[in-house]
Amino acid sequence: MLGFLDGWLAAANIDDMIKSVVNEHHWSPSIIDQMYLDHLDYHGIGYWYDNAKEMHDKMKTPGK
Repeated sequence: MLGFLDGWLAAANIDDMIKSVVNEHHWSPSIIDQMYLDHLDYHGIGYWYDNAKEMHDKMKTPGK
């Protein structure tokens, strides 16, 4: 089922990404179910995961 993701995302990473996005944005399962597993645009879990990670990295960097 996830064969098209080989070399891009591991199944464990997808689970972690979804959990991170839900924890950050407090989105319901129905919202998450409507999203894609990509980084292309705001319809993708990867896009919002990257955004949350970027914001957290900025908060950890002194002077920013």
